[in-house]
Amino acid sequence: QYYHQIRGGAMGSPLTLTIANCYMFFLERNIVKQITNAGGLYLRYIDDMFIIINW
Repeated sequence: QYYHQIRGGAMGSPLTLTIANCYMFFLERNIVKQITNAGGLYLRYIDDMFIIINW
């Protein structure tokens, strides 16, 4: 049985990866600002996030 993708794009495509990175950049701006102001560390590599913060 085969499935037909209706929405979205394959993450193997360079275009989809670029669009996902742009989307995450605008989505995470406020989060990064709050973590940085609190003296925390926020790192992201493609779809992995690493956050260290002492609230």
